[in-house]
Amino acid sequence: MILLEFLNVSGLLNQSPSVIPSPGEGSCGSPEYRPGMKLRQDSSPPLRLGKAGKKDARRAIGRGRRPESGLTIIEIIIAIVVIGISVPVIMVPFSGLKDSQNPEWIVRGSFLGQLQFEALADKAFDDIPDGSATPYSCASFVANGNSLTDINCSDPDFTFDWLVENVAAGDLDTALGTEDFAKKVTLTVTQNGGQVSPMQFTLLFGM
Repeated sequence: MILLEFLNVSGLLNQSPSVIPSPGEGSCGSPEYRPGMKLRQDSSPPLRLGKAGKKDARRAIGRGRRPESGLTIIEIIIAIVVIGISVPVIMVPFSGLKDSQNPEWIVRGSFLGQLQFEALADKAFDDIPDGSATPYSCASFVANGNSLTDINCSDPDFTFDWLVENVAAGDLDTALGTEDFAKKVTLTVTQNGGQVSPMQFTLLFGM
């Protein structure tokens, strides 16, 4: 018995190192090693992926990732700017406020009307022309008043019409034929091209 085991061991030692089994082989479901049996090596080439295969592999890996959701700060800012620009453009044609399409004329006309009234700020009741049923032109208003030369009548884009009405203290909206409580001066500023509606400014000069 001892002699047979010795011969078996000798047979193992005489084999090529390539046929000596690795530790654990023959015990976990793999073929049992026998003396004189050569281990078969796997000669199949390694798996190589072409460009299409690599692309498909990346796509498959990408599908396994958790999708990201939400907007970046830049995208939110761009959305706010686009909405801020588009909403006024959409609303103006339907709002009925056609003058809002020409804000520069409104601003300029309002500024000129304010300047005209500032020229009357230090004037008294007697410096204003008499009440009239029809408006004075700008030049006529200056000529019929006293010391009204500070009024500008030469703007090329606007026309200034002055209506003077005598009014009572209890009813400032009704014009009287004679002087009573005050003179109500209504300035109408009209843009010559008709881009905006006429603008009116009112000032009272008490007796």
